[in-house]
Amino acid sequence: MPEHYKVDPLSDAAFRGLIEAWCLCSRTRNDGHIPKATWVKKIKLKARRELLAVGLAIDNGETIEMHDYLEHQTSAAEIEATRKKRAQAGAAGGRRKAENLANGLASARAEVQQNPSQDVPEVEEEEEEEPTQVSASAYVSDARGPAVPANGWKLVRAVIPEEHPQAVKTALAIKAGELIKSGTDITIVEAALALWMTKPHLGPRALPSLVSEVIKGQTPRNINPQPGPATTKALGWLATAEGIVASRNELSTADKRALQAQAVTERFAAGDIPNIFGELP
Repeated sequence: MPEHYKVDPLSDAAFRGLIEAWCLCSRTRNDGHIPKATWVKKIKLKARRELLAVGLAIDNGETIEMHDYLEHQTSAAEIEATRKKRAQAGAAGGRRKAENLANGLASARAEVQQNPSQDVPEVEEEEEEEPTQVSASAYVSDARGPAVPANGWKLVRAVIPEEHPQAVKTALAIKAGELIKSGTDITIVEAALALWMTKPHLGPRALPSLVSEVIKGQTPRNINPQPGPATTKALGWLATAEGIVASRNELSTADKRALQAQAVTERFAAGDIPNIFGELP
């Protein structure tokens, strides 16, 4: 491209301006038409003159057209059509994934509820005796590690994505099976596994703690806790003070008359003789 007969004679500044103009068209998806104000702002005067002189840019009045832009670049309409097509395909794939996940969870719940306590002990050293016959549906075994409870495996396969390491999924399945066997509701274990997916720094051993977190989230908090001894004492003093203030504000009729009589007596002593019958009630 630098050897093109229109590009080769350009100065460094004009060549840089050409690349900047092409990149601007790609970012803004303007099909090679740059507004005149943007052209003047982004490209230096000398570079603008060179590009217009050799025909790499065409002045159309309100816009500057980059020569043969759409012959080498994808148009905005084609980009939008491709985006919509990919979005529709992604939405369809997401719906299928959600349906498969829902079906897997429903199947796992049904099987675990039918066989809530089926598990297999860890593999011990081989002994010279006939092995015990165990139903293949009772557990999921791995020749390279310990046997894992079937109910735990079903939950892990339904909730944890396949791309997680096998060792991590095995540890989660063992913990999930132990929790179910100990009496924890399967839906709580399922919720704890889903919560584990949101905790990037926790390992499989944290699953029991996450079960407790789920249970605490389901239990309503006591919004009216009982006050302690210090609070009770303070409330008692407050009630006493409020009673004293109320008693002072609520004088009986006799108390009021006594106060008025005392006021009249004080005025007699001071030489001010009031109209007694007009002032006393």
